[in-house]
Amino acid sequence: MARVESNIPETAAQSLLEQRTNAENFLFRNGVDFGAVSEQPVWTSDASVAVWTVSSPLRPGAVGWWVVTGADVSTDYVSGLEAVDARGALRALARHLMSVAGYTHGEPSPFSADELRKSSDDIRRQAAVLLTLADDDRLW
Repeated sequence: MARVESNIPETAAQSLLEQRTNAENFLFRNGVDFGAVSEQPVWTSDASVAVWTVSSPLRPGAVGWWVVTGADVSTDYVSGLEAVDARGALRALARHLMSVAGYTHGEPSPFSADELRKSSDDIRRQAAVLLTLADDDRLW
């Protein structure tokens, strides 16, 4: 009987390659002045969430930004000044998301209350995912 090779590592590598491209495109679309996104994530959870360093264009060798990508979260970033490592970046982004989720309630908006609530709930869910990952010592 022939041995069947698993595609999981190849699939994970492809996912990370796509996530890196997404990170670069996201930064570009948002007008972020950045150097280069790391070739590999500095941390990943089975390729479902990955943290990337982004070099500073003003201070070569320094982390200018941390970008979080993945299937379980929307691509987003925080300043390199907000975290010293990937775990801190997850926590900083979760704090940012929670403040955004709170901001959407009661503000003038073209969206219905149900749409705002759903959006806010989605943002809170993403923040919870990031905090769960950051707080799980087994992953670090």
